[in-house]
Amino acid sequence: MATPDEATRIMVAGLAGSGKTSILKHLKPSAFFLPGPTMAFNCECVIFRGVSYMIWDLAGARNLICLWKFYLPGVKIMWWCVDDNDDHERLSESAQALRDLLKLRNEITHFVFVTTAITDTEPTLTPARIDKYFSSSLNHMHQRGIEVSRAHYNIQGNSPFLPLFPTAKNRKKALL
Repeated sequence: MATPDEATRIMVAGLAGSGKTSILKHLKPSAFFLPGPTMAFNCECVIFRGVSYMIWDLAGARNLICLWKFYLPGVKIMWWCVDDNDDHERLSESAQALRDLLKLRNEITHFVFVTTAITDTEPTLTPARIDKYFSSSLNHMHQRGIEVSRAHYNIQGNSPFLPLFPTAKNRKKALL
């Protein structure tokens, strides 16, 4: 098993209440998480299909977003979480936070745009609506050669984790 220093780093970011910690709880059910909003970060090592990942779940409170830049060095994979029920104001704020983060120097090779929902319903945040708010960031990543994918995660259901991790074909790029 890889040590935390050898594990591929994943940064899970997004506004407060977007489902970041819920995803981590499902990936690592044996871990202990304090109830309530994340105060700074949660960090867990997860092994998926024989590969070790160090997952950093970062607090999304407005006053803590400025700290994200300190977790970015060494990150190869980013999961950006957005609540499926977010309104115009929250989607605009989330899109701006992502644009600001991507302006910073980074080593990201894979980006997963994750919509989260509390119930077992079809996603209401359509690709067209995602593009309306996030197209400049997604285009920026495509231009830099970052593999971009989308996933929908149901917090109460049993969503598959496969879309969150690089495919076997692209895993080598994420591990470099």
